[in-house]
Amino acid sequence: MNSILAPWARPGAVQTDPLAGLREILQATRPEADLGLIQRAYEVAAAWHHGQTRLSGDPYITHPLAVATIMAGLGASDQALCAALLHDTTADTACTFAELDREFGSEITALVAGIAALDQGRYRDAGTLAQAIAAAKAADRQVLAIKVADRLHNMRTVEFLPPDKQLRKATEARDVFVPAARLLRLDTVES
Repeated sequence: MNSILAPWARPGAVQTDPLAGLREILQATRPEADLGLIQRAYEVAAAWHHGQTRLSGDPYITHPLAVATIMAGLGASDQALCAALLHDTTADTACTFAELDREFGSEITALVAGIAALDQGRYRDAGTLAQAIAAAKAADRQVLAIKVADRLHNMRTVEFLPPDKQLRKATEARDVFVPAARLLRLDTVES
């Protein structure tokens, strides 16, 4: 179990519970949350992302966990928290939507698929920006909230990107994700 919970930990190292912060927030925002389901989503995501790292050098699983933690602070549903944990599995690993569907059912899989669909947008000019805003407005509110939380965490770690990519991501955040957050009435988002 520990190898799944913390696949990056050195053998013999003291391991902390990576879900402790998420559980603490859920205790305050949604004490009835299905911690077993959320734990399983974390374990599946950690297993699929095993060996992957972010540009910061951190284990990749820290990103979906941060996104889920942001979502927990917003009172997100169990399904949205699972989708936040799993949001990059089909894009960045060999995991398929069929595998997610077998493991978690159609509701969570549909949320992950919605996030993947929003990820297809690239916001380089006014035309694609207008398309991105239209897609965001049409998206399921939970999908859009997860994507906003995803971008928020990515902006918190933007310093690890090359300067030109930092500027592009910051411009996208300003032009697409800030309006999306306003659409969702997320005036303040804290992790």
